[in-house]
Amino acid sequence: MKRATLFLLLLFLLLLCTAKAAAQNCDSIVKAEIVDKIKNYSPEELLMYYEPDGQGDNWGYMSRDGKILTNPIDFYPSSLAFNPDAAILCGRYVFTIHGKDYSMEERINNISVASIDREEDENLEQGFTVNTENQLVSYSAIYGNRLYPFVYKGKTYAVAQLKSTSKYGVIDPEGNILEPFDFLYKDMMYIKNASSNDTLWLYFERDNGNTGCINLQGEIKCLNQFLEPPFGGSESRFYSIQNKDNLSGVFDTKNLKWTFKPQTKIKYDGGVFVGLTPETQKVYFVVHENKKTPYLVDLNGKAYKPRKQKNKNK
Repeated sequence: MKRATLFLLLLFLLLLCTAKAAAQNCDSIVKAEIVDKIKNYSPEELLMYYEPDGQGDNWGYMSRDGKILTNPIDFYPSSLAFNPDAAILCGRYVFTIHGKDYSMEERINNISVASIDREEDENLEQGFTVNTENQLVSYSAIYGNRLYPFVYKGKTYAVAQLKSTSKYGVIDPEGNILEPFDFLYKDMMYIKNASSNDTLWLYFERDNGNTGCINLQGEIKCLNQFLEPPFGGSESRFYSIQNKDNLSGVFDTKNLKWTFKPQTKIKYDGGVFVGLTPETQKVYFVVHENKKTPYLVDLNGKAYKPRKQKNKNK
């Protein structure tokens, strides 16, 4: 029994020492290979460059004029961008870099996130209820579970789907329809970025396949211009990356217009946001052009690529 206890104690100490060594190794790597090499640059001066190795997303830091500052590491550029901090993963640890300083924390998996319980309420003939933060709490059984509350003119409304017809419309908490958004739409989404307390814009799709953005006055924008629904998983901050077949573009979901209209020459990937504050933040997009190395472009289409080096080891 004593031998078993001693073995377990030694095993614990070995694992503890191994974990400590791994942490110190990650710490030294991040400091020497990243922090020390970029500490003399402001976050707005740092961009990312790509170097393929056939295995993963290998991006490193470069200056805005293309000077390579660090070797590439297996990360996507959005995690390296200072917005306002950069996040670097190394083994079980995450390094948060802020300016010339950085901190290290052990990464914990299976983090539980508090959620709002929402359920059908059989006592509600129609309509829905929200809490003080305007989050959905319950809804009538006549609707599907895709209800999205929002505030317009100081009042709460929600985009709802009627179970009996599978059609979408807009209702208030009592179930009254906000005209002209009756349950006649195949799909409908509230456009948060383009809406405010005084302005309401909705994405719609009709049975005939027509899509677009519509406001309360019936004005329609971007009729049949989208490659895919622009207000779901493809949305990156204020921009929707649109890709279908060989077409690719970037849609501005705040101003409801194309930043880059769909075309076939290049393919846009995720957005990269660099800046410590919204006022200084700059926006870039990852671009894939045929079989060339991916690179970044800004909102004006200007490309940012690393300068060629005569001798990489120097």
